[in-house]
Amino acid sequence: MNFIKMIRKNELFQDFDDKEINRLFDSLKGRLVMKSKGMLIAKDDDIVTEFCIVLEGSIIEFNTRLDGTKEPVATIEQGGCFGLEQGYLANNKLGFFVVAATDVKLLYLDIRSITDMCDVNYPCHQKLLFNVLRYLANRLSALKENNDYITTKGMRQKIAKLIYDKYLEQQTQEISLGMDRNEMAAFLNVSRPSMSREMMRMRDEGMFSFRKDKINILNLDLLTEVLRP
Repeated sequence: MNFIKMIRKNELFQDFDDKEINRLFDSLKGRLVMKSKGMLIAKDDDIVTEFCIVLEGSIIEFNTRLDGTKEPVATIEQGGCFGLEQGYLANNKLGFFVVAATDVKLLYLDIRSITDMCDVNYPCHQKLLFNVLRYLANRLSALKENNDYITTKGMRQKIAKLIYDKYLEQQTQEISLGMDRNEMAAFLNVSRPSMSREMMRMRDEGMFSFRKDKINILNLDLLTEVLRP
């Protein structure tokens, strides 16, 4: 797979043609890094001056609990990135650890070079700036949505709300959560074992069946009954 096909998997560059990407990278400051499986990529106290795009492989984000243990909270696959929003924070601290889940090829892009491109008035630069703003706005919206789940009381209610929201979004009773169990537990701010036990109880009551990140809603009325006050 060539570089342009790799970079286009990232949402900041999906709507660019080959010529525009080549022109952008005449101005953007970037570097390629290879990491082997299990290697540390970033620490929580790192100062962010670059954001990182996964060109090949996958990486895992970890938070540190109060007892010092590391808790996986997200997996970032090919085309995903981290560090962009932290690069615009006042203290520029990353706030989490990143480890290679597989052998990976990473592209680091200097955050300042994005805004410095304004000195050269190419339409593709303006398009990239718009995509960055849209990315940050989507992340802000996702944080608000996540807060809605955190403030929802009760394990069963949190699970039902997530599944019902995905049903509304995908307009089918055979939905994809788009996250594994660790990510789901972190998203809902609950214990994974407790969440898994509750999901099995809801399955046994006939609300839904599940396999990996796929959910088949078997009884929509039973599911929505959980959400009623």
